[in-house]
This record gives sequence, structure tokens and C-alpha cells, in this order.
Amino acid sequence: MLDWWIIEKSLENELTAQEKQLFDEWLEETPEHRLLYDKIKGAGHINNEAREFGRWRQDFQEKLNVRKRQEKRRMFLRLSQVAAVMFLLLGGGYWWFGRKSELPLTVESIYREPDRTKVRLTTASGEVLHLSSQVVSDTLEIDGVRIAKNQGTLVYDNNSDVLPVGESVYNEIEVPRGAEYCLVLSDGTRVWLNSDTRLNYPVSFEKNVREVELHGEAYFEVRQDKSKPFIVRTGQLKVMVLGTEFNVNTRIPDHVRTTLVGGKVQVAFGEADPCILRPGEMASTDLFSGKTTVEQVNIQKYIAWRHGRFCFEGATIEEIMQELALWYDLRVEYADERVKQEKFSGYLPRGESVMSILRKIEQTSYVHFTMIQNRIIVGY
Repeated sequence: MLDWWIIEKSLENELTAQEKQLFDEWLEETPEHRLLYDKIKGAGHINNEAREFGRWRQDFQEKLNVRKRQEKRRMFLRLSQVAAVMFLLLGGGYWWFGRKSELPLTVESIYREPDRTKVRLTTASGEVLHLSSQVVSDTLEIDGVRIAKNQGTLVYDNNSDVLPVGESVYNEIEVPRGAEYCLVLSDGTRVWLNSDTRLNYPVSFEKNVREVELHGEAYFEVRQDKSKPFIVRTGQLKVMVLGTEFNVNTRIPDHVRTTLVGGKVQVAFGEADPCILRPGEMASTDLFSGKTTVEQVNIQKYIAWRHGRFCFEGATIEEIMQELALWYDLRVEYADERVKQEKFSGYLPRGESVMSILRKIEQTSYVHFTMIQNRIIVGY
């Protein structure tokens, strides 16, 4: 079985050797697969908004889900036969083998969508401003700097005539659960902030370095300036770049993940020797030991949020629920600890309702969800 995201990556020529092998095998499996791919490729770039492209993706995913359910049923029948024999041999007891629940998603009370507009900006003076993305456009003047607010993006004026002189003046933007925001710093660097994220930054970069502090997750598109390296700091870890695109995630317990999309970055923890990342690599830094490991990864898995999607690639239910909890503002409980290790793969739009997402996971796994307002109980 082939996941749709591998087809999308093939259009961008970004497949790893292992992914290309899977793709080639799928392509040669039946003439229908090659015909479908030729149609998709003929539609143009992956970002092509043609209605046909969306329909092909939906049809492909539906067929994939059917095949997964059929395989799980066959596996369940085989395990059931083994369990029946064991029951007769042992003379009783109980068994379970990840049986698919026949119950639909249980909704006991209405879920309340999070308010995705409550982004807060704290100025150097301590004033707190609420940046509602519902306002089409506005122009503010904060700490002597003109700031344009336009459809979920805050743009700092890079005109040196209006920037304050002397000691750096800092602002902090805070994006709550369920929201996203885009920020353009005074040097032109663009930052996309994921939900439950804070960024502290100067309103202008006056020294020989550009430095910001991150708590949460953000995607950076850094404006190149060799005379002023750009640094993202999170505790003792700092990521230094000259001009590149990368993602930094501080949410994993005791770890920070830095994923490089393009260019070059240097990751350093405390006084330890720094490591250099190449495009397609991710550095995972252990905040206790200070050790950083580097590996080649499918970057789409780590930056899908930036393009409005969830990319779950063999993810555990616990990892998935952590992502969903941040975006849909959920409180997650587990009726059975074993369910945390169940795995799911899928490429899902973040614009879908939480109930739609949970139903899709239920349809292709043995997991069952009970929803009580913003509380999710996960079990079998």
C-alpha cells in the first residue's frame, strides 16, 4: 500500500531511496496506477488548485482506507482463530488482539471549536494587544515602529528612519492553541508560528547579529544577510543560519527538533561542538545530556502543519493525540494505556473538523474515541 504523500513528494522529486522503491513498485503494480499518476502529473505542480487534483487525492485515500480495513479484517480473523484454539486449550480466560470496535465515534456532548483569532502581542512597555485575524487590515505604531496587520500576518516596517536607535526593544507574540500566525520581522525574515507558541524578538536588528527566542514550534524563512547571522535560541540550544528555511520544534519532552528544508544551519547546545545540517536532515537534541543526533527524514512529516496538513507516518496514537490536542484544544485521556502504542498513517487537512479526523482514524485502526465536549477518551 502506498500513502498519497509519497505521490506528492514524487511530483517534487523529493523521494528518498526507500520511498522511491515503494513508489516504483506501486507504479508497476497495475496499469491503472500508471494511468492515474500520468493524469496527476499532467495536472501540473502539487499546488495546482484544479478540482480534479483534489478528487484524485480523495479517491486514492478512500481506496487506501478500504484496503487497510480489508487487511485488518483478515488479520483479525487469523488472530481470532488462534485465540479460539488457545481458549479451548487453556480452558477459559480472556483475550484481545486489537479488535476493531464496531461502535461509531461516541459524542456525548457538543465539542466547542477553539477561537483561532486570539493571538496576543506584548509590547516593550507591557501593553497587550489582541490581534484578530478577522480584521482584514490595519496599521499600528508600536514602540516607535510601524506595523502592518493584514489577514493573519504582522509585518514590521524595515525603514531605518522609523526604527528606534540605541538599546534593542523587544516584542513578544503569543499564539494560543488552535491558532496560527505569520510574522515578518524588520529584516524581512518570515516566521510562521504554530499553535501554542511564543516568540520573543527585537522590533529592529541593530547589532551584528539577529536573534530571537522561541517556545513552541515555528517555521523560518530567513532573509539572507552574511554580515548578520540569524539565531533562534531556545534555552541553551541555538540554531544559527545565514539564509535558509527550517523548522524548530521545542514541544517534544526533553528534546528540540530542528528540521532543515533548504540552505544550511548550525545547531549547538551549550558548549558542545556544533553540528551542521544539510537539507532533508533533522537534528534531535537531548536537553538533559546535550547530545545531538542527526538523521535523514521525510521533511514533509515535520513541516506539513505549515501547509495546513497533518502528516502522520507510522505515528503512535499518543503522538497523534498530542498534535490534535494542540490544534483542536483538547484534553486527552486514555481508558487503556496499551492504546497509546497503536499506529496510524495518514495525510489529513487541518481544516477538517476534529470529529471527521477521529472518524477516519477509527475507520482504519482498532482505536475508539469518546468525545465529551473538549475531552477525548481513547480506548479500544
